[in-house]
Amino acid sequence: MAYNQVLAVPPMDAFVRRAWHRVVIIGNYAYINGGEVAMSVTTLINGAFATIPTSAVANQTLSLDLSLPWTNTTAAPFHPIPRPAARHGMNLETVWAASDASGYFAWGGSVPPKSPSPPPQPGPPPLWKFTVDDTGGGTWDTVVAGGGNFSAFGTTGVAQSRDTGFVLGGVPEGLVRFNMTARAWGREGGFVAPPLGKWEGGSLTFGDGFGGGGVLVPLGGFLSSNGTGDDVGPGTNYLVFSNVSVFDVAEKKWYWQVASGEVPEPRQGGCAVGVREPGEKSFEIFLYGGFNGLLENTYSDVAVLSLPGFVWSRRAFGEKKESNGAARSFAACAVAGESSRQMLVVGGVYQSREKVDYWRSVDPWPQGLGVFDLTAMNWSDGWDPNAVEYERPQVVRDWYSQGKKAVWSSDGVRNLFEPSTPSASPPPDSSSTPPTPSSGLSYSAIWGIVGSILSVVILGLIAWVFSLRKKAASAELPVAPENHVLPTSAPPGGPIRWPPTSEYHAELHDTPMEMPDRTRGGFCHD
Repeated sequence: MAYNQVLAVPPMDAFVRRAWHRVVIIGNYAYINGGEVAMSVTTLINGAFATIPTSAVANQTLSLDLSLPWTNTTAAPFHPIPRPAARHGMNLETVWAASDASGYFAWGGSVPPKSPSPPPQPGPPPLWKFTVDDTGGGTWDTVVAGGGNFSAFGTTGVAQSRDTGFVLGGVPEGLVRFNMTARAWGREGGFVAPPLGKWEGGSLTFGDGFGGGGVLVPLGGFLSSNGTGDDVGPGTNYLVFSNVSVFDVAEKKWYWQVASGEVPEPRQGGCAVGVREPGEKSFEIFLYGGFNGLLENTYSDVAVLSLPGFVWSRRAFGEKKESNGAARSFAACAVAGESSRQMLVVGGVYQSREKVDYWRSVDPWPQGLGVFDLTAMNWSDGWDPNAVEYERPQVVRDWYSQGKKAVWSSDGVRNLFEPSTPSASPPPDSSSTPPTPSSGLSYSAIWGIVGSILSVVILGLIAWVFSLRKKAASAELPVAPENHVLPTSAPPGGPIRWPPTSEYHAELHDTPMEMPDRTRGGFCHD
């Protein structure tokens, strides 16, 4: 079979599945970058023709016109865009929309296992820019040949503010940033201490309106200390969602915060988007899907983390085969449209021991497209370009209306989300007016007596506290650990990892599990 028989936009009756894309929204268009696609291809096998699902690198950039409606039974308005030969197709490439809406930048990523392109040259990957036109098309050009002194490949978390792009995880140990206006690169410490391994498979979301320059919130993923990128290998731990790491962009500091509510199960490969209802202080991060290699679960649920409450809500849709195709991992998600109410989902794979070769599993979504209503917390029948404006889901609205607040894990994170304001001096009243001297004592004498009494009381309190501390020390009571607090670059537990015991690892590793090769090829820079 010729490699180029697999089309970036297969006929609807031949489409099987797509995955490992990134999506970026510019104006009325969604641009689908990189990834792989599978379709049914008729080929000659042992002297007979057979139709089999076949996967290949998506050989074109795709745009999707968001000003036009489509349904789950009609063809979406895709526009394939040629890609120059030097522009190799990559999986999970880092993409950032240019601050002037002229296009988007693309950088790093992993070489797909079936890529026909030659291996990348050693050193940092090039930084590309796709410049858009007014019709959903555009052109590719190299902007910075060396892409700074950094590289990024693997299952990284990607986010951006208006003028700065961020990438966390994969090969770089730390948070890499790129200022799109100044074309300047930088790097910060990661939220995971090196002894705990690399963070992979999680999402990264930028939330504005907090601190002096917004916050970055990584969610999910796993720590791999064996360096293989395998999420079920020895030394691998999933990160739990009850402990959330937060990066203060302005102060360049990491914090952690305990979250409450309907906390989702640990996973990798979920996609996340962030959105704020106009006029409201809260900011919601929606997390969809994902995969847990230890539990053999591919998830279909959508969970929402609301800030500053740090409270989770979750909408379940049934897991595995009962989910009518919604269960998937490594889909690409984006808030799209002027209303910011709809989450566009592109592709994704169904991973389990039952379906190791996920490219043969036909996606029930036509062309792998799904649309989720963020307000109603439910799947839509298609894309609505005239959707009403986003409002917080009712479950989130109810939580705040009851006057509930987060129980802050530190003063630092509290000040980040609820900055203190200096209180005004109270107006004078009779209770604060010095007493009128009736005994002939002066005001200074009266206040001297009061001060002496207060001094005695304070000294007595100090002596009492000191005696209690001596008793505690003599009893040799165990001192509670500081919740596994690492240096300021990491939240407790580094973050908190899962599962808590190693027996579960051993039980599942009696039978090896085939996993997709996400690290084959790719870029590496020391």
